[in-house]
Amino acid sequence: MRADIAWWDLDGTAQTVDSLTAHLRGGAAAAWDRVPGLLGKVWIADRRTNRWGAVMLWADRRPALAELPANHAARLLGGPPTHRDGFDIEAVAGGALAPARVAPAAGGTPVEPSASTVAPPPLPDAGPAPAHRPPYPGSPRHA
Repeated sequence: MRADIAWWDLDGTAQTVDSLTAHLRGGAAAAWDRVPGLLGKVWIADRRTNRWGAVMLWADRRPALAELPANHAARLLGGPPTHRDGFDIEAVAGGALAPARVAPAAGGTPVEPSASTVAPPPLPDAGPAPAHRPPYPGSPRHA
């Protein structure tokens, strides 16, 4: 599985989180229901930092851009995302993707769920968040 994350910093654009949300509610999200290999797309927003984006989960790799629905956010915002990155998914737990599985090594087979794949121990606190990106509300480091 793969995850793609894309977001825009909305400062300096004519759009807001509310205007982009209204666009989605107007039907722009429906085209994503028919994308082969897409396990789910979640639109994300942070009003405090004025960001908008999406997280897409793929069964394998993302299809070519030409095979995807039109990127309405890029059109409305006048350009590509401020940040775009992709990741291999190593494990999942709960929800629609349950039961949890650990991704196989190259050519390997998936590992069945165990207590360690379903509920890993909490990570130690890494200290304060970087100055360039405030921590998310509700995170242990958010004051």
